[in-house]
Amino acid sequence: MKIGFFYPEYYPVSASASVHGYQLARGLVRRGHKLLTCIGDKNPNCVKYPQNRLGCLKMIRDADILYIRLMSYFEHTVIWKLAKPFNLPVVWEINAPVEEQLLFAGESDNTEIINEIKIQNQKRRFYSFFVDGAICVSEEMRKYSQDVLKIKNAYFVPNGSDPQLFNPNNAVHQRPESWENKFIVLWAGNPALPQQAMELMYNVAKKIQEIDRGIMFVFISSEPGFEFPQEENIAVLSKVNYLSMPSYINNADLCLCLYNSYQWSKYGCYISPLKLFDYMACAKPVIASNIGQIANIIENDINGMLTDNRIEDIIDKILDCKKNPKKAMDMGKQARKTIVDFYNWDRVVQQTEDILMSRIKKK
Repeated sequence: MKIGFFYPEYYPVSASASVHGYQLARGLVRRGHKLLTCIGDKNPNCVKYPQNRLGCLKMIRDADILYIRLMSYFEHTVIWKLAKPFNLPVVWEINAPVEEQLLFAGESDNTEIINEIKIQNQKRRFYSFFVDGAICVSEEMRKYSQDVLKIKNAYFVPNGSDPQLFNPNNAVHQRPESWENKFIVLWAGNPALPQQAMELMYNVAKKIQEIDRGIMFVFISSEPGFEFPQEENIAVLSKVNYLSMPSYINNADLCLCLYNSYQWSKYGCYISPLKLFDYMACAKPVIASNIGQIANIIENDINGMLTDNRIEDIIDKILDCKKNPKKAMDMGKQARKTIVDFYNWDRVVQQTEDILMSRIKKK
């Protein structure tokens, strides 16, 4: 299968969308498919075409199907005009609704933002006419694709982890001297994003310092300029490469996957958090917010712990893990089993391949 691949920059891999693109491209190539690109993709395994309309035309002529996440390119080039005449199926990866702008705007009653969202949804509905299928990372996004964008063939393909890369038996970094004899609670992500429950985690760290000074919080930030509060029990690491992340997670005793509520979103919590899967692949006990897809993955006290985001509840769970290492270890083992059995990139690639093949056969 020759796949015209339009994805945000993912090579070399860094974090977030880059991880999904990297793992998907890597998996499809390993399964014998060819990725065609005309957007300057740095992936050495891609077949590259000139970065212009002629290059795009040549690529479309050679492709069996188009896979698009970089929607801006779909909007501003001739792809959608050419796909139909060439009877070329188009699959769109959808990870968030347009309404996500409300989260970053900080106010849901901003008339200008609301009007912009309406315009963007109208654009999406127009372009969805040229789409033969949508791949969505959550059930919430699948419903959005069907109900709002009117894409009939919408598929739910949750994210995953790499059980080999994130193997608890991998060698770990030597712990810094300041971490020795500490119980390490780790979080990783972009602290600048409003949905990340940073204030909640700061308050937990500050409160727990009064209870147990043997507990240290390690924040791995993908945003190097972000300012964290100065607390004795908080350590900050910046820009850890994705391929190096397993060593840091394996150094932790417990991991956090906490998010603020998605009350501003009528679709609910629609994310499929990569950090959760990577923590679990490393066989770490996880404290996670009881929302969205997270609540369907974590079985409380079996392969992780769900919380209602109350400070007291999170602190109790941290202290319980420290006092009961066997219980924590058992949850970690079950967490890794969950990843090995289903939530892994091999399954994501297999599902994606099946969807792409089915759309080609329908043409």
